[in-house]
Amino acid sequence: MIIMKTLKIKKRKQMKKSKSRKLSLIVPFLVIFLISCTHTNYVKVMMEIPQKPDINISPYQDILITNFLELESEEIKDFDANQEIQEYFSFELKKHLKKNTKITDITIEQEEEFKDPDRWKNVDSGENKSALFTGSVKYSEETRKSLKKKEKRRFDDPFPEESRIETRTFYALELHLYLIDTQTGEIIYDKNYKQNKSYENPNQTAHFAFFDLLLEVRDNLLEDLKGYERMKERYLLIK
Repeated sequence: MIIMKTLKIKKRKQMKKSKSRKLSLIVPFLVIFLISCTHTNYVKVMMEIPQKPDINISPYQDILITNFLELESEEIKDFDANQEIQEYFSFELKKHLKKNTKITDITIEQEEEFKDPDRWKNVDSGENKSALFTGSVKYSEETRKSLKKKEKRRFDDPFPEESRIETRTFYALELHLYLIDTQTGEIIYDKNYKQNKSYENPNQTAHFAFFDLLLEVRDNLLEDLKGYERMKERYLLIK
């Protein structure tokens, strides 16, 4: 009897040991499995996210471009900002918006006219729905002089540093742009732009500087009218 009891006790101990060994093998796999289920991997990527335009110009087949109101500023010799703006935007809007553009002669004498619907109602007698592109412009040129210290080399003589006069030409462009529905006379786009830039080259022409400044206005205008794509960070989930 004693021998039988001893054998039973040994068997129980062996069974416990085998169970504990099995558990010791199973538990790590369970832990790995649970971690794989709960742990998530992410990858950071740059994506182009489309931005919607500020206004919908799809109903308009034609864009009429008329005179701009020239605000008071010193006249720049041999340069007509009004004409340059009309010709420039006639080409750019036709190219990028795929619209018919036409330059028309409408005299504007004061800024209050832009916000008067009766002034623009039925200004276009064409069959297609159209919008009028106009606004005000101020373009100025200024030459400034300043003293600039000349940099001395390491082995220059220890005399006072020489100074010289530096001349810079500053150009400033202010444009207030409007798009007006020619049937209702209501303004559908109204934005003010201010750009300025300086040039070290004293022989820089007002013509070149004007289109250099106008380029930034054009890019911002097209973003408002047709939308654009902006690069943004996004995270992708990897299972």
